[in-house]
Amino acid sequence: MINEKVNINKTHLGRNIKKIRLCKNISQDYLAEKLQNTQQYISKLENKVEIDDETLEKLAIILDTPVNTIKEMVDDSPINYYNTLHDNATLNGANSNS
Repeated sequence: MINEKVNINKTHLGRNIKKIRLCKNISQDYLAEKLQNTQQYISKLENKVEIDDETLEKLAIILDTPVNTIKEMVDDSPINYYNTLHDNATLNGANSNS
């Protein structure tokens, strides 16, 4: 019997970054520019399961998204998260014409 440690529930941070980036219609080039890096770096970053805390903080600021949201997202949660924000803003009169 092979004794391997496999965490199938591990959050894929790079994938979460990509989901948020796409929801906000932000290009890899724009993100790279803000991080003072290259588009290739962002592409590699989005394929990483783990991202160091310092980089994650910078990405969260640029994406205007709490770090915990990035860390705790699963499946369709970015869509649900942003829909909830939009719905709450509408309820609070952010989109009213008065």
